[in-house]
Amino acid sequence: MHTFENDTDEITEFVVFRYVPDGTDKRELIKGDKNPGTEESMSKTAIFFATGYEEIEALTVVDILRRAGEEITMVSITDERRVSSSHGVEVTMDKVFSEVNFDETDVIVLPGGMPGTKNLEACGALMEQVDAFVKAGKTVAAVCAAPSILGHRGHLKGKKACSFPDRESELEGADVKQEPAVTDGNIITGRGMGAAIPFGLAILEKLQGKEAADAMAAKIVYKQNNCSARAIHKSDIYL
Repeated sequence: MHTFENDTDEITEFVVFRYVPDGTDKRELIKGDKNPGTEESMSKTAIFFATGYEEIEALTVVDILRRAGEEITMVSITDERRVSSSHGVEVTMDKVFSEVNFDETDVIVLPGGMPGTKNLEACGALMEQVDAFVKAGKTVAAVCAAPSILGHRGHLKGKKACSFPDRESELEGADVKQEPAVTDGNIITGRGMGAAIPFGLAILEKLQGKEAADAMAAKIVYKQNNCSARAIHKSDIYL
């Protein structure tokens, strides 16, 4: 049993088990490792919100990365800090577009939703940064309708990618996959709201590696590869 003495104690390890598929309740240890979300390895991610964004696609990414210790900033593409989703959910952003230092940003995330996707694509300054990130080999992630933006700009040619089904024809030059999330080099794409968790985990895997993403999947009880996990947290008792 691991116990924490005070609020300055850190998460130092986690344990992941896989149920053995033999009809029993036996489990086998997959891994135990220290928390990878350290200050040394932390990247800076910016996720961009336009009026009409899809809230689950956007906020799931924020949730997963912040759980993992990553720095992710919610950015309004306008001068207004409060942005309303496609279903009327208003969220207060961390920054407005003019406050973002793109030289210190490692990842751009584009959520889908309508008319959010169209509004993102209409933001010329953001599109300039998307082009610059792709050219520099920095990570750009887009989900649902938003991968069509990358298709329109020629960034998916020769790459595996996915999107919301009725947007697949706009993934110009891509090897289109019907998978929840696809990573090909510095481009990450996701199919839609129902794929928000695998999309967020794909971004986390890009930043911290597969073990960290698998551990997070288990930690949030996301069914994947028959895994179950116990992660070390304050006030918990662990196997």
